[in-house]
Parts: sequence; structure tokens; C-alpha cells
Amino acid sequence: MRKRLFPLSILSCFVLLLAACHHIPDHAKYIPKNATAVMSVDLVSMSKKIAWSAITGSKIFDEWKARPEQKGAVKGIEDAGIDFTNMLYLYTLKNEKIGAGQSITMLLPLSSSAKWEAFIKKNFQGINIKDVGSRKEAAITEGFYAGWDSKVLIVDYAPKQNQYVAISDSLSGGTGQASAADEANLAADIARAFEVPGIKDGNLTGNKRFLALQKDGHDIAFWVNYEEMMNGYMGKEGTNLSALNFSNSLWKDAAVTAALDFDKGSLKAEMKNYMSQELKEISKEMGSGAADKEMVTKLATSNLDMVFALHLSTRGLKDLLEKTNTLGLANVALSSQGLTVDEILGAYTGDIGFNVSNFRVTSKEVPADTAFGMPVPAHTSTSTTADYVVVAKINKKENLDKLLQLALSNKVLEAQGGGLYKMANSGNDAPVLLIDAKYMVVAKTPEAAKAYVNGSGTAKMPAAILESLTSHPFGFYMDIQQMTATIDPATMAGSDMDAATITEAKKLLENFSVNGGEFKNDAFEWNMTLNFTNKDENSLLQILNFIMHASDAKKAGATAYR
Repeated sequence: MRKRLFPLSILSCFVLLLAACHHIPDHAKYIPKNATAVMSVDLVSMSKKIAWSAITGSKIFDEWKARPEQKGAVKGIEDAGIDFTNMLYLYTLKNEKIGAGQSITMLLPLSSSAKWEAFIKKNFQGINIKDVGSRKEAAITEGFYAGWDSKVLIVDYAPKQNQYVAISDSLSGGTGQASAADEANLAADIARAFEVPGIKDGNLTGNKRFLALQKDGHDIAFWVNYEEMMNGYMGKEGTNLSALNFSNSLWKDAAVTAALDFDKGSLKAEMKNYMSQELKEISKEMGSGAADKEMVTKLATSNLDMVFALHLSTRGLKDLLEKTNTLGLANVALSSQGLTVDEILGAYTGDIGFNVSNFRVTSKEVPADTAFGMPVPAHTSTSTTADYVVVAKINKKENLDKLLQLALSNKVLEAQGGGLYKMANSGNDAPVLLIDAKYMVVAKTPEAAKAYVNGSGTAKMPAAILESLTSHPFGFYMDIQQMTATIDPATMAGSDMDAATITEAKKLLENFSVNGGEFKNDAFEWNMTLNFTNKDENSLLQILNFIMHASDAKKAGATAYR
């Protein structure tokens, strides 16, 4: 029995699941409200999508399903008594007894506790199952300890540390037991895990934000208790932020949620960053507005690889510095240069953009040579080049001029004439800085900087990309096919095996985009889309297919399949 049975088996079983409604399952009550992070996997939702692919004759699915190791994993897990027509949860919790500071707990609903016991007895030799009141417990394998009753299986994992030494790693002759002290620590964690429902308001299902995330019915969802994380971090001695004496009201009730959905031809994600009431008004200011459309439009060029746009509220940024008691410190630090925070922030509107185009990977053969008296064999050397423009929109030109004069007087910049500047002693290939009445531009060449200012780009940006970039405070787009077009797997890889993997990776993805940053319903909201070149298959299957064949190439040291 392989040590990685659980993750392989669970992935395999996605194809066997039945349809069910999205709801909060009963075993979610075992998630404590002070959990640091939670991941939920909606096996039902994912199984519908993969089952659809199987019904329509998916070649990827058929090939993956036919692999011998997957057949064995599916058969084994089917007989484990786990209810896969349900939701799987995994959460982390602060645990002072282990070096990592966090233990990991998995919650699995059971359809038959008897089948579960039969499964572990068959696959984990020498396992010792103990009766503990209304439940049973057993050390499973290294660092894993399980407890279960008739309805739920809870598996606790603690990384191997001084307190939690190895539970037997052998599944074919080992005892499967820990020392008495270590097993007592693990058993105590399981006891704590089962106690949660008995504590009033002790579970996370009472949190309206976590509840909303679960009811949205995403394939995979994540919850991060930012308040718990920050309290733990700030409570540590020696933290770099401890001297600033931040109030914990800045992150009270703060949380981050994220969700993934595997669709045909795409992977979609959304994220919400819930802020504390203390920062609500500042967040409203930071999450308003959108990147300047004229600024972004002028970034247009041919052979576009990636483009980014941001509107950052300078007023909100100043308010944040003031709220965190760092505005005064910043002004003191700047005073030695005759500057203030207001002067720096006032120089810009907060609109920033950049693009990368004509990304190229080139290679050349380097003959054998010597270096430091040692022979260097002949080899292939690769290098990358790209054109780029970075731009910031000017608000108060007189403020920027003051910053510019300071940089010149301190010999940080050197004037080149015609509004152009370079870093001092930077050489001919260094980027240039161009300042006109509206924009501060950094580019690879003077010609590129002037082309931006004059609006003489060689091609217009696609309307859909432009709309995405200029309808939100933040936007990013990457054309993955364009960016990887010049990558030669043979020269980028260290062996034929690696070249095969790179070849497959190049064929997998089409483009990637992120936008958002608006503040709505107490949270900053973000959306991401990863588009695949194959539009007919579910994205999860395509990812599994890539992992499967990359693994084959690694094992065989051979060329890519197909």
C-alpha cells in the first residue's frame, strides 16, 4: 500500500460521485471557529463535471482512468466506508506542541464505520484500534492519527517534531504505533476535534462569511482567519512589527476567502479580502476608481505578452499610514531630504501601468573554455530579452520636479536631454526615464518612451482586454502562448525528459487574467481566469493529464507522449 494512497484515491473517486445539492453538511460543525485556515472540496460539484466528460467520451479521462495505479486506488477507497457524495474539509489550527505551530485536520463523512475499520486493518499492518467512549481511534501512519464514530472520520496530522516523533512509516510490517507520549499528544488533538460541537458557538458555521462561501457551491474553497494569523504573529517575540505597537482592531474579524471552479477549457477563481470595521472607510477609498483609460490605451503595442494597470488612491494610502501610526515616522524619515509624504503622494494620480512585448528566449552554443583555471565544457547558453514600458500618471508636476531635482543633485539620475534621464553610471543598455507634462515613463529605449508619450504604438489593444483593465482598480493580462512561443524546450531543459515536460506545458495554457480591487460588502473583490488551449475538456482533467504525463516522462527519462 502506497503512502500516498489518500490523495490519489480521492482524486480518482471524483468520477464515481453522485449528484447532490449544495448545503452545509453536518460534519462542518467540527470546524472550530478559531481555525487558522480551512479548505473545502466539493466532491459532488467536481464529479458532475468530470462525469460529464466521461459520458461524452473524453480521451483524457479514459486514458487516466485506465492506468493500473488509478484502478487500484479507486477500488481500495471505494471499500473504505467514506461518503464521497459529500464535502471534504481540511483545516489548520494553532498548536504550540509542534514546531510548525499549526496542526492539520481532515474531516470526512462516513457511510460505514465498519467498512472504514476493515479498510485500515487490511492496508495498515499491525494497526491498533482503541475504543474511546463513543468513538474509536488509531495511529495510521507517520504523523497521522484518526478518530471516528458512526458518522464522521477525523484525521489529525502533525509534522514530525520533538514532541511528535515518527509513527511507523512502514505499511508492510511496521507496528503503526507511536511512543506513548507522542500518541497521547495526537490523541489529545483528536479529543479536542470531537469536542467542538459541544461548545456553544464553538464552530465556524456560525460565521456568516464562511457560511456564504460554503453556500456559493464552489469546487474548492479556502477560508483564512486573518485575525487569528495576525494575533499569532504579533504575539511572537522578536517580530519586526512589534515596535510599531499596532492595534489588533486593525484586523479584528478580518478574513480572506478564495474559491476555485474547474470549467470546460478554463479555471476560474475569485477572492474576497474582508477588512475590519476599523479600516472600512479607508478600504472604501482604496477600492474606488479605476485605472486611467487613456494611460492604458497608450500602452498598446504589437506582440503583447503581458499588461498591467492599477489605480491606487493616494488619499487612501495616506489615511492608511495615519491609521497605522506610521505617517509621522515616514515624514521624519523624509525630512532629511526636505520632503514630506504629501509631496510624494501629490506628485502622482495613483494610476500606474506597464506592458511587456516581444519577449524572446534565444540560445547560442558556447565552446569549451576555462574559468579560474578549471575547464568549462561546451554548452548551450540561453538569454531572454523583451521590450517594456512602465508609466505613472502625473498629478502635480511641481512636486515631481522637486523629486527629480533631488535625484539629479544626489547623482542618482543623469540628464540625457529632451526630457530623458538615466540612472547614473548605468551604461548604454540601461532603461531610460522620460517625463512630460502628463506622464513619467520608464522604457527600454528612448524610442519606446517617446512612442508611448506620442501615442504612436504599432497596434491597438484588444477591446476585451482594455475593458478588463480599465473597469477596475486593478487589472492584469498575460498571453501565455505569445510569451512562450520562442521557448525551445531542447535548450531550456537539462535532459530530454525535461524538454518533454516543457513541450507539454507550452501546449496547456492560452492566457491568464486577473481584475478587481473594488470594495463591496466589507471586502475587496478579485476575479481570475486561466484559459486552456483545449476548450473541450474540463480544466481539472487537463491539469491531471499534464501531471500524469510529466510524471511518466520523469520516470522514464524519455520524450513526451504524443
